[in-house]
Order: sequence, then structure tokens, then C-alpha cells
Amino acid sequence: MGALARSGGFFLHLALGAEGRSSVGTHVTRAGAVLIAAALIALGVGLIQAL
Repeated sequence: MGALARSGGFFLHLALGAEGRSSVGTHVTRAGAVLIAAALIALGVGLIQAL
């Protein structure tokens, strides 16, 4: 989900954004990055607990 949001956000910004200003695509891209980071943290915690 996070990877789709990251790449989709780039295309949204390309279509709707203006140079030098934030757009809905920027927000979607940032939300995707947060989702990926949360997934990596959850993965790391799960791996440590499995030891």
C-alpha cells in the first residue's frame, strides 16, 4: 500500500501540482513514506521478537 501511495503521489503531483508548491500528490507521497516506515519498524520489531 505504501509503495503504491509513493508512486501514485508522484503522478498526482505531476498532473495537479505546481512547481515550488505543495499539492495533493505531495501529501500522498509523504503518507506513503510514513506507511513504508511503519511497515519496516513493524518488521524489525517482529524479527527481534522472533529471536
